[in-house]
Amino acid sequence: MDEKLVMIMTAICALTICLVLSVIVQWRRSEKVRRRMRYYALIVSIGCLFVNLETGISILVICMMVNIGLYFYGRKSLEGAMQALQYFLRLQTGAEKILKKKLIPDADYEQRLRENYIRLKRKLGNMTLLRPPNWDDQSPAEMLLDYLRMITHIDDILFYRCMRRLSKDIDVVENLITTMGLLESILVIGSLRIALPYYCIPEFKSGGNLEIEDAYHPLIPNPVPNSIQAEGGVLVTGSNASGKSTFLKTIALNSILAQALHTCAAKSYSGKWYTILSSMALRDNLYCGESYYIAEIKALKRVLDTSQVIDADSNEKEGPIKSGENILCFIDEVLRGTNTVERIAASTQILKTFRKKQIICFAATHDIELTYLLENVYQNYHFQEKVVDGEIQFDYRIYKGRSNSKNKCNSAVGNTGI
Repeated sequence: MDEKLVMIMTAICALTICLVLSVIVQWRRSEKVRRRMRYYALIVSIGCLFVNLETGISILVICMMVNIGLYFYGRKSLEGAMQALQYFLRLQTGAEKILKKKLIPDADYEQRLRENYIRLKRKLGNMTLLRPPNWDDQSPAEMLLDYLRMITHIDDILFYRCMRRLSKDIDVVENLITTMGLLESILVIGSLRIALPYYCIPEFKSGGNLEIEDAYHPLIPNPVPNSIQAEGGVLVTGSNASGKSTFLKTIALNSILAQALHTCAAKSYSGKWYTILSSMALRDNLYCGESYYIAEIKALKRVLDTSQVIDADSNEKEGPIKSGENILCFIDEVLRGTNTVERIAASTQILKTFRKKQIICFAATHDIELTYLLENVYQNYHFQEKVVDGEIQFDYRIYKGRSNSKNKCNSAVGNTGI
């Protein structure tokens, strides 16, 4: 990863992109009346120099005061747009540095950046005086430039000229922003790959199972990798703190990274293109009057509603791989907000419905009964632990089959004196 390229991109992105979007809208709303007023004020100011000395000085002072007043009055509506033009200048300068230092190895991409840079440079022109007054710099030269801008409105005049050129070809800015944005996204992906202990390029296919080998969570120091081949639904059981929720988050995060950044924190990843949903880390909402149970029901209903929308769209679309053709969802503790009897009954029906709709569901649960009721439609996996000298220890490895650790956990809790 080239540190020079990273530093250039950091400097370019110092100003908010919202200013850029606002000025693009304002380009089409430039008012010619205000432009003429600034030209007239400049002409009057210059004309005062050729009047009688005493009268000329008085008129000149009045014109200067009027110009300064008009300057600050009109500045309120132009400040954001002029700051956005400074962003364009940084964009142009950054592209120039990248091209001069030859930091892009790909010839086609470099040519694309060069063409966009040249077009933007022609549109912006000379922007030396086109910037806001610098009240922080008290150097004589800067103070003189500030008063020159306020009296002559030279920066406003250059601003409108620049706006007129840009309004004829707005796409030149958007194209360069897109080009630099693509470069920045490549830098982000490259930085992520360097930071990861190891990574893989995902393989997308039109059919088959979700297969992940030695996947790990990139935010956990010294993570324990796990592998899985999901042929349909997956039920994960195990005691508290054994790694169930972290495993679900690991698979979900790697699926998102695969589809968003074409990078996985795993040794291999193979699967379809999924619509990824989750029902995890839910909370009740006192302000809206929603209990934890209602929050769970709404999250599960969102998965079913999404599947219905996808079913409707699938009847109208064709193609081997489309976003939304399959749903991959993750549920941490199905319906934990209700009693055991109702939870098992309702969870069984909900998870069966998911499989009828071909939803690939990873669900973590403490209810061993579900592993028997759903063993025909869900694969069983579990995490193990062992008790050593009264202390419970976890290896954070996933194993096939259902968990049978209830007695061990009760023994561990009893040995703690609770």
